[in-house]
Amino acid sequence: MRERLLEQARQLNPTGIGHRTRQGHVQRHQKSCWSFHRTNAPLKSNSGEKITDRAKQLDRWVEHYSELYSNEDTVCLNTLNSIERLPT
Repeated sequence: MRERLLEQARQLNPTGIGHRTRQGHVQRHQKSCWSFHRTNAPLKSNSGEKITDRAKQLDRWVEHYSELYSNEDTVCLNTLNSIERLPT
Protein backbone atom coordinates (compact mmCIF):
# COMPACT_ATOMS: atom_id res chain seq x y z
CA MET A 1 0.00 0.00 0.00
CA ARG A 2 2.76 2.43 0.97
CA GLU A 3 4.73 1.70 -2.21
CA ARG A 4 1.68 2.34 -4.34
CA LEU A 5 1.13 5.72 -2.63
CA LEU A 6 4.79 6.62 -3.08
CA GLU A 7 4.60 5.74 -6.77
CA GLN A 8 1.50 7.91 -7.18
CA ALA A 9 3.28 10.78 -5.44
CA ARG A 10 6.29 10.37 -7.77
CA GLN A 11 4.00 10.50 -10.79
CA LEU A 12 2.35 13.67 -9.55
CA ASN A 13 5.66 15.28 -8.59
CA PRO A 14 8.47 13.79 -10.72
CA THR A 15 11.06 16.35 -9.57
CA GLY A 16 10.74 15.18 -6.00
CA ILE A 17 10.45 18.73 -4.78
CA GLY A 18 7.88 19.02 -2.03
CA HIS A 19 5.00 21.42 -2.39
CA ARG A 20 5.93 23.05 0.91
CA THR A 21 9.51 23.90 0.00
CA ARG A 22 10.59 27.32 -1.26
CA GLN A 23 12.08 25.80 -4.43
CA GLY A 24 8.87 23.95 -5.20
CA HIS A 25 6.84 27.08 -4.65
CA VAL A 26 9.09 29.11 -6.98
CA GLN A 27 8.95 26.46 -9.72
CA ARG A 28 5.14 26.26 -9.58
CA HIS A 29 4.89 30.04 -9.61
CA GLN A 30 7.21 30.36 -12.61
CA LYS A 31 5.30 27.70 -14.50
CA SER A 32 1.94 29.34 -13.85
CA CYS A 33 3.16 32.87 -14.61
CA TRP A 34 5.01 32.13 -17.82
CA SER A 35 2.58 29.66 -19.34
CA PHE A 36 0.64 32.30 -21.26
CA HIS A 37 1.50 34.44 -24.23
CA ARG A 38 2.56 37.98 -23.35
CA THR A 39 1.75 40.82 -25.69
CA ASN A 40 2.02 44.56 -25.45
CA ALA A 41 -1.11 46.39 -26.51
CA PRO A 42 -0.35 49.72 -28.12
CA LEU A 43 -1.48 52.75 -26.18
CA LYS A 44 -3.13 55.75 -27.74
CA SER A 45 -1.94 59.32 -27.43
CA ASN A 46 -4.29 62.18 -26.54
CA SER A 47 -4.83 62.70 -30.26
CA GLY A 48 -5.75 59.01 -30.77
CA GLU A 49 -2.56 57.84 -32.49
CA LYS A 50 -1.21 54.41 -31.54
CA ILE A 51 2.01 54.41 -29.53
CA THR A 52 4.07 51.26 -30.03
CA ASP A 53 7.48 52.49 -28.83
CA ARG A 54 8.05 51.27 -25.25
CA ALA A 55 9.70 54.50 -24.05
CA LYS A 56 6.89 56.60 -25.51
CA GLN A 57 4.33 54.31 -23.86
CA LEU A 58 5.94 54.89 -20.48
CA ASP A 59 5.94 58.63 -21.14
CA ARG A 60 2.24 58.40 -21.98
CA TRP A 61 1.51 56.59 -18.71
CA VAL A 62 3.34 59.36 -16.82
CA GLU A 63 1.25 61.92 -18.67
CA HIS A 64 -1.97 60.01 -17.97
CA TYR A 65 -1.37 59.67 -14.23
CA SER A 66 -0.12 63.24 -13.93
CA GLU A 67 -3.40 64.43 -15.43
CA LEU A 68 -5.39 62.03 -13.29
CA TYR A 69 -3.84 63.10 -9.99
CA SER A 70 -3.54 66.81 -10.75
CA ASN A 71 -7.29 67.30 -10.46
CA GLU A 72 -8.38 68.56 -7.07
CA ASP A 73 -11.62 67.08 -5.77
CA THR A 74 -13.85 68.94 -3.37
CA VAL A 75 -16.07 67.27 -0.83
CA CYS A 76 -19.02 68.90 0.85
CA LEU A 77 -18.60 69.30 4.62
CA ASN A 78 -22.07 67.79 5.18
CA THR A 79 -20.97 64.66 3.33
CA LEU A 80 -17.90 64.30 5.52
CA ASN A 81 -19.97 64.79 8.67
CA SER A 82 -22.46 62.12 7.58
CA ILE A 83 -19.78 59.41 7.52
CA GLU A 84 -19.98 57.23 10.60
CA ARG A 85 -16.85 57.56 12.69
CA LEU A 86 -15.06 54.64 14.26
CA PRO A 87 -14.56 54.75 18.01
CA THR A 88 -11.16 56.03 19.10
